[in-house]
Amino acid sequence: LNGGSLSETAETVVIKYNADNSVAILSAADAAAVRSGSTVSYVAAIQPNGTIDAEENLNDQALYYNTKYYDFVAEANRAVKVFMVEEPVTGSLEAKRQAISMEAGFGYLGMNENNAAVLVAEPLTLVLDTVDSDAKIPSFYISNEGKMLYYAEDSASTYKLQNWEKYSFNDMDGDRLTRLIFKEASLIDSETLQTMVDGKLVKVAEKATVTGTLSGLNNFKYQVIESGDGDGTYVIRTQDHQYVVSINTNLTLDATLDGATRFTINQEELPTANDDITVSSVKVIAGNGQITIAGAAGKKVVVSNILGQVVANTVITSDNATIAAPQGIVVVAVEGEEAVKAIVK
Repeated sequence: LNGGSLSETAETVVIKYNADNSVAILSAADAAAVRSGSTVSYVAAIQPNGTIDAEENLNDQALYYNTKYYDFVAEANRAVKVFMVEEPVTGSLEAKRQAISMEAGFGYLGMNENNAAVLVAEPLTLVLDTVDSDAKIPSFYISNEGKMLYYAEDSASTYKLQNWEKYSFNDMDGDRLTRLIFKEASLIDSETLQTMVDGKLVKVAEKATVTGTLSGLNNFKYQVIESGDGDGTYVIRTQDHQYVVSINTNLTLDATLDGATRFTINQEELPTANDDITVSSVKVIAGNGQITIAGAAGKKVVVSNILGQVVANTVITSDNATIAAPQGIVVVAVEGEEAVKAIVK
C-alpha cells in the first residue's frame, strides 16, 4: 500500500467490507481491541446512524469502552474506493481423467529419491483424476504410481518426526519453506482417500469425523488453469489460490500468480496393461507401510487386513504400482489371480 496509513513493512491487516461492496483496509492494531484481563478480541464498527453494527456486537456493551470506532463511509470517501475482485481464469484443463507430463521450460514436474516434488530432467507421467468436476473450476488429484501430489504443511511442522527436514527446504535467504511432495495415497472415492499417518492407515476427507476420518483433503486437490500469458501455458494452484512455484527446482506454494511456475501440458497415454505380461507374472512385494504390485496394470486390486476389512479397492494404472497399507498381514486380491498374503513392515 502506498500513500496510506499502513507502514511499508509487512504487518497484519483487517479487511472490512462496506455496504457498497468496497473494502476498507486497516492495520490490525487499529482494528482490534482487547478488554484488559480478557482473551476475547473483536472489531467494532459504527454505522452512519451512530448505532453499533449488531453482527459485530459480540460482547457486552461495557467491553466497547476502549474500542476505536470507524465510520467506514467517511473513510471510504477520503480516497479512491478499493474493491476485492476475483482473479480472472481464462480456462482450465479439461475435467476428465487423463495422463500428462508438465514441462516448465527448464525441467519437468517430477520427484526426487525422497518423493519431494522437484523439477527433473526427464518427463514424468502424471495421472489426473477429477474432483469437483461440476464446479466452475474443476480440481484434480495429481498422482504417479500410487503417490499423490500433496502440500506437506502438517508434516513439515511436526518436529517430532526424525525426518521432518524432507518436508521443507531453505530458500536463498535462509527462510524455511514447506515442500510439495508425492505422498503414498489411494482413492476410496472422489471425496475420500486413504494414506499413512504416523505409521497408521487413515482416511482423509474435507472435514474430520467422529469415526476417525481426518481433514485435509484440500492439500491433495489442485486446479490446473491457463496462465493468462497467451502462450498456452498453465499454472497449478490450490482452491485457496496458492500457486505452485519453483525455488531452485524445489516446488512449494506462494500466493502470487506472477511468480507461479508456467507449465506446458503434454498429453500422455494413460497406463494400460502390457500385452507381453502374462497373468502369472503378477507380483506382490511388501514394504514399509506399503505394498508394490507389479504386472497388474488395468486390473482391479482389493487389499484387506487380517480381519477382512478392506483398506484399498482400486484399479491399478501402472505396471509398478504402490498402495499404502497398514502394518501386519494383508490379503491382496488381484483381478483374475488367487489372493495372496503379504506382511507389511
